[in-house]
Amino acid sequence: MTLSSPRPSTEPCPHCHISGPGGSKIRDDVLIHCLKNCKDTCVGCQKLLDIERKIHEARRTLDELLKEKEALASTLNEHHDPLSHQLPVEITSQIFLHCLQLSPEDLITRRCYMEKYLIKSVLLPGKVSKHWRNIAKRTPSMWSIICVTLNQNNYISSGEVVRQWLELSADSPLFIQLDVDPTMPVTDEVVGSILEKVIQQSHRWKLLDLDVPNDLLPWISNAMLSRYPDCLEHIKLGVMYPQSDLTAEGVLNLHASPRRLTQGNVRLRQIAMNMDHLTHFYSTYLVEMDDCITLFQVAPRLTFCDFLGAVIGSPSSNVVVNSASLQTLKVSSFMGMSWRSRSSL
Repeated sequence: MTLSSPRPSTEPCPHCHISGPGGSKIRDDVLIHCLKNCKDTCVGCQKLLDIERKIHEARRTLDELLKEKEALASTLNEHHDPLSHQLPVEITSQIFLHCLQLSPEDLITRRCYMEKYLIKSVLLPGKVSKHWRNIAKRTPSMWSIICVTLNQNNYISSGEVVRQWLELSADSPLFIQLDVDPTMPVTDEVVGSILEKVIQQSHRWKLLDLDVPNDLLPWISNAMLSRYPDCLEHIKLGVMYPQSDLTAEGVLNLHASPRRLTQGNVRLRQIAMNMDHLTHFYSTYLVEMDDCITLFQVAPRLTFCDFLGAVIGSPSSNVVVNSASLQTLKVSSFMGMSWRSRSSL
């Protein structure tokens, strides 16, 4: 890009309105417009462009140095730490599993979500040495937690990551967290390919944690028509609504009968599955009274119910609910309901 002589520092730029030192901050979009479309670029814009280039080069140099340091440390550890070679592979694998921030089983019983720090703890042993890296790759349980976040910046590279982790997990039960940005088009081929890879392994799902656009639920339901995730124990579901569709409710339809359900900002009627074996229910969002009544009616084995958000509204009809199995009920506000239980609540 050829630029003409910069404007004097005292002369205002017609696009970014900078007039020398002390001017207002240049917005990125305005800067880009000024640099690409202006023949006369002001001194402030030109200096900022030069600084951005230097920052980009410094970051690239830092990334290269960190990779070089990691490779050198791995090589040195091969020779300076003989103990790592003396431990039996089985014991080393167990040590790796105990070093995880959370074990896979913790994700079933706790109301927690799989954060990136947990994924980093999976990769950590492989950075120590090539020997440990090979053992980690032969420990399928380490790769059974698959956390996928799809947005406009990373969705292309995420497909290869999902493929590798599914392959390394072998036949281990899977703990899936899928977070899809609402701006991602449902019809995108890359997004569809990633979802298909995950759905193909639905027979191994033990936990399914979805935070997806509302209009993606019918797509997932259709893809699951002939699949039976019999091992699924816990479903966590939250949806995001595109600005163009704030009222239509998608439905997640699964041939599953989990023991635990965590309900986010969805209605109970948006979750179509067998609740005969449901024993634990958690709600992290506001719940309407009619949904509470429906839950107690369709989940005869429910023993634990925690409404973390308030229960709102009144029942649409006079209903007496008998829930003989319920032992624990936690709720911030519960009004308008007749209650009988063998437990003292």
